[in-house]
Amino acid sequence: MAGVIGILGFPIVFIPIAGGILGLFVPAAAVVLGFLGRSKEPQARGFWLTGIITGFVGVALALASILIWAVIFASMPNSYSY
Repeated sequence: MAGVIGILGFPIVFIPIAGGILGLFVPAAAVVLGFLGRSKEPQARGFWLTGIITGFVGVALALASILIWAVIFASMPNSYSY
């Protein structure tokens, strides 16, 4: 389950503006479920490891997306003169 959530979190990160903030929750859930799966189902190593890895990568991408959008909005002019 954690691996599926982690993989599904990648497209959410690339949605403009809201994707960065929403993209934090889904990968974070993948990380949490991955660590829970590690403790409860150690024999299903591929699934929980996929969730942990894709979750951390998704969180990093979401943080980068938030930073990029913040820079874009900060560099926009405050007023337009006609």
